[in-house]
Amino acid sequence: MRFRPFLTLGLMTTALAAAPDEFLRQDVHQPTLQDAALSGTSRSDTVTNTHQTKIRPLPVGPLQIELRFRLRIPPAEAFDLVANRLPEWFGAIHSIKWDHSRSATGPGQTGACSERVCDFGGKALREEIVAFEPGRSYSYRADMARSEMKMPLSDHLGSFVIEQAEGGSVVTWKQYFRARWYMPAFMLRWQMRDRMMRPAINGLISKYGGEWLTIP
Repeated sequence: MRFRPFLTLGLMTTALAAAPDEFLRQDVHQPTLQDAALSGTSRSDTVTNTHQTKIRPLPVGPLQIELRFRLRIPPAEAFDLVANRLPEWFGAIHSIKWDHSRSATGPGQTGACSERVCDFGGKALREEIVAFEPGRSYSYRADMARSEMKMPLSDHLGSFVIEQAEGGSVVTWKQYFRARWYMPAFMLRWQMRDRMMRPAINGLISKYGGEWLTIP
């Protein structure tokens, strides 16, 4: 999905008419204390790790998207899929290149302050890992200023949390952001959730077994 910085009134009107009603009435929420702890950042503090790598304190937008689903695989495998194997199931991403030189875990290892470059069909999206707990959770943010893949959002934070559950794992995927460039927030939620995230999750459920725990 390629986003353009400016939308004509006609395009916005068409999208508004086509978007499901749930996106017009969906509430957005500010990050909770639990989410702030997961992100590893706050508006006033800087996190320092044992390798003296600092995570820049940046603002986080409101919670815009939250999807929960079950997979019939162990938590370790589920975490590996969402942390290390995105191109296998998230069709928009063709490949990923990692830079662990600033990693809190140590050079060559994934951790807070690791960076990844996601190839969206020739357009690079740069993301920084904000917090990383192997096997359980991680959060990341898009660095739009350094990315070729431009999206009309700011103050982004994404997160995955994996929980052990009977018969497999429960995955929670959240997206926080603020809409920009005259793009209504409901329209951006629709683009990201229905056009990108849901099809990818449906593919995971189809391949590994499972079901939605939020209304798809």
